[in-house]
Amino acid sequence: MKYKKHISTVGLFGLFTLIFLFFFHSNIDSNSTVIPDNSDKLLVHILDVGLGDCIVVQCFSSKIAHNLLIDAGIKDTSYNIMSYFKKNAITNFEFIFLTHFHSDHYGGISKIFQNFPYNRFITTYLAKEKLIRKKDIMLQLQTKKIEPEFIGPDDIKLGKNYMLGNCQISVLGPPDFFSGDDFNQTNNSSLVLQLIYKNTKFLFTGDASKKSEESMIMLYGNRLKSDFLKVGHHGSFTSSSQDFISKVSPIIAAVSTGKKHRRDVILDRLDKNKINVVSTFDSGNITLKSDGTILEIITPENYKPKYLYANLKFENLENAA
Repeated sequence: MKYKKHISTVGLFGLFTLIFLFFFHSNIDSNSTVIPDNSDKLLVHILDVGLGDCIVVQCFSSKIAHNLLIDAGIKDTSYNIMSYFKKNAITNFEFIFLTHFHSDHYGGISKIFQNFPYNRFITTYLAKEKLIRKKDIMLQLQTKKIEPEFIGPDDIKLGKNYMLGNCQISVLGPPDFFSGDDFNQTNNSSLVLQLIYKNTKFLFTGDASKKSEESMIMLYGNRLKSDFLKVGHHGSFTSSSQDFISKVSPIIAAVSTGKKHRRDVILDRLDKNKINVVSTFDSGNITLKSDGTILEIITPENYKPKYLYANLKFENLENAA
């Protein structure tokens, strides 16, 4: 009789456990991922897509990964992007932001739409007409019943903020309506995102050029200050003015680029401002981690920052100045 009673107790415990797990999982956002550990952190993945941008932000809280995608590289790198997502267990997105409608930023978006669930697709107001003409992309949006959201300067002045888990996303650009030829107007109208995770800030500028930077300085001033900067327009001289770099004043900057676009004048400017620089051309995929106070360079593993900061963690100290 004691044996049977023990079995019954175990059975009831198992039943209650199953009920708890059912209700726990049913209340998780369908586009969030349960993770095996309970460490709260932020990961930023900057994928090596040659001359293009593809960035994943993961905000981990209470065993759940909240994922955001910024841009989708060029079409030829779609397979590499898919492989990277699979290797890193990135299975879905709560937000997909397309900073602007140039092929080195939207090239892989159709493939991502096909293969990954996502909740919202957000892009700059200037992409609307071009997006409508891209029938393959529009079909993917319609199939998943996702209504694209377009953000312009008037929306930003009213405030455009989102939450990714416990990470705040503020849209800072495009800060104004810009004229000029199609190429430059499109770049200047890039979405600019600032992510705030506890006491750390990350700024992603798309291909915003100097006119956009000037407008953001006027609008936001010291609010632009961030610990991390994704360098504008792949390190081209069209972006990263001294005034803008001074306002952002990051401790680390990442350049997503192919060799031909990177300019020594911009690298020298970042160096003179005592900013540690890492690039996909030199290092391949880049991963940063934040616990809310300290930034840690995860990959490349052999990265040796030149400048020491109290809130920057890394493995290789011997070559730091």
